[in-house]
Amino acid sequence: MRTTHRRAAAIAAAALLVPAAFLATPAAAAPGPQPAPAAEASQRSIRLSLVDVPAEFQAGGGWSTFRLVLDNRAGTQDLDQVRRSAILAMDTRLGPKDAVLEYRDGTTWKRWAAHDLRGALSGAVGYQKVPAGSVTTVQLRLRFTASAKVTAGILLAHAGTDAQQTAYAGGTLHRFRVLPAATKS
Repeated sequence: MRTTHRRAAAIAAAALLVPAAFLATPAAAAPGPQPAPAAEASQRSIRLSLVDVPAEFQAGGGWSTFRLVLDNRAGTQDLDQVRRSAILAMDTRLGPKDAVLEYRDGTTWKRWAAHDLRGALSGAVGYQKVPAGSVTTVQLRLRFTASAKVTAGILLAHAGTDAQQTAYAGGTLHRFRVLPAATKS
């Protein structure tokens, strides 16, 4: 799993080191789903996609709910304990408390344990079994605190098993913006 996390960390680090490539102005790169940098895509058995992620979040606003889809229809074997993770990288550094990401585990929402990854936020969003030939969906939700700075960012999802690195999946890269908090009148 360390290799999986290193790959995702490298993507996030590249996003921080080359903001023009990932966080370009809307004319150059519109918010929304973007294909993640694809390395060894043919070796991956799980395909990930982020669905219904908003293009904009308001600082201090409510929850925005979206889905992480794990598609193992091309897989030939059941995968146990697939670790789902997410990385938020911004063009303005955020603290771990500026963004709150939660994932649905049964009937309960659980908060991710975000860690600072050189200015990006990274953390696991649970584990699950992904049977061969299946598609599973996990609900996620995200909000930014009122103190979060106006910025552009990316959300990257990745997944893999500890025992089987070929199950690694980079998923999709989703661009978005954080808007200023609403003013009270």
